Amino acid sequence: ETPLASGKLVSDVIGHRAVVSATWDYVPAATMAALVTMLRTGAWLTVGYPDPDGTDKSAKFKISIPSPGIFKFVSGVPMWHSVALTMKAQEVT
Repeated sequence: ETPLASGKLVSDVIGHRAVVSATWDYVPAATMAALVTMLRTGAWLTVGYPDPDGTDKSAKFKISIPSPGIFKFVSGVPMWHSVALTMKAQEVT
């Protein structure tokens, strides 16, 4: 945004960068460990996702380290509860 002398703010929309948030109720601890190891590399990863326009899309994303909620055992299996992450697309469309 750029402020004008009149006090109005103006901005140019050049494109759109997809940002996808995902949450899971339960993720096995082993899956979470593998995911965090992969994400710590900082690489752009190809992700398939449903677009709001109703189509399936695929793009390269930078993915945040998940923010796990509560660690607990479910039927004797170690799990993370309320796991959330955010994926930000590399390309502006």
